[in-house]
Amino acid sequence: MRMSIPDCEPESGDWGYSLGKVATGLGVATDNLHRWIDSKGLPAHDVGHPWKFKLYEVNAWVRSSNADASGETGKA
Repeated sequence: MRMSIPDCEPESGDWGYSLGKVATGLGVATDNLHRWIDSKGLPAHDVGHPWKFKLYEVNAWVRSSNADASGETGKA
């Protein structure tokens, strides 16, 4: 099963979506997102301290990474 974040307006203008919003949209824990940023190349932007995400980048990453419902991408 492929996951993606439904289209909606970014919560903070040009910087996009928060870690919590992306985790909720994908149905995974924020710990998974931190791990994916560090080891699987999840596109994220360190704006100040909190991570921010662009919807189109996350959705493209999910599609290219073959993410499944377990929260793992299937890539080693």
